[in-house]
Amino acid sequence: MKQLLLAASALFGLMATAQAGVISIAAEDDGVGVLLLCAGGANSPITCSGGSTHFATINIAAVGAPPLAGASLSSVTIDATAAVSGPHVLDVNVLQSGLNVAADTATSTFTANHLVGGPFGPTTMSTLVNGLALASFTFPASTINDTKAFTDPLPTLVTSDEHRYSITFTQAGQAATDTIQLITGVPEPVSIALLGTGLLGLGLVGRRGRQTEV
Repeated sequence: MKQLLLAASALFGLMATAQAGVISIAAEDDGVGVLLLCAGGANSPITCSGGSTHFATINIAAVGAPPLAGASLSSVTIDATAAVSGPHVLDVNVLQSGLNVAADTATSTFTANHLVGGPFGPTTMSTLVNGLALASFTFPASTINDTKAFTDPLPTLVTSDEHRYSITFTQAGQAATDTIQLITGVPEPVSIALLGTGLLGLGLVGRRGRQTEV
């Protein structure tokens, strides 16, 4: 029984390790780097905080696989407040690399929450997989609160995902809290193959245990 539990733990451990990715964050204020090479997050969320010439606060929180449960591959929240009148553009790029995730589709969910000092914008949010564009949407300057979701096919294996974000602030004190999420769908053949491999491994361990007892 002990060998059975160890085999099961090893199986799930390998599955989790295969999904682990490293997150890096970069932000720019009118094209000038603000938060660069803020990296980590392989096994926990990562947060970058700071300010710049035109922004009083820039807070970026990101979490990826495997800390996110289920099919959620990555999630990024950007919280920023303008320090001076604009227009001034905040650009954010979040990259999760080192992935090894099997999936057939992905849903990109873009949420804009522009609750202080609006209207401002436009705001463009995009997702990329393996360096290639997946989905993108531009919220107009009139947007206060809105969510858009797009489901797209994926390559057989996801090795990296990227979130890009660009927003124009026009007045001091304007504040936005926006979110980009990427959720994958696991193809049935892969799920069945993983389950079959796990059961085969457990069966071999059980058989070896019985032979040892004899």
